[in-house]
Amino acid sequence: MADLKQFAEQLVNFTVKDVNELATILKDEYGIEPAAAAVA
Repeated sequence: MADLKQFAEQLVNFTVKDVNELATILKDEYGIEPAAAAVA
């Protein structure tokens, strides 16, 4: 399994563009529709 700490660090550094791209991939390829989340 992937190193979760490294994965968390990557997530924290995502830009808005990255998040939108990830949401599109999750929706199109996996049928998962992520809920909107507040940005800290």
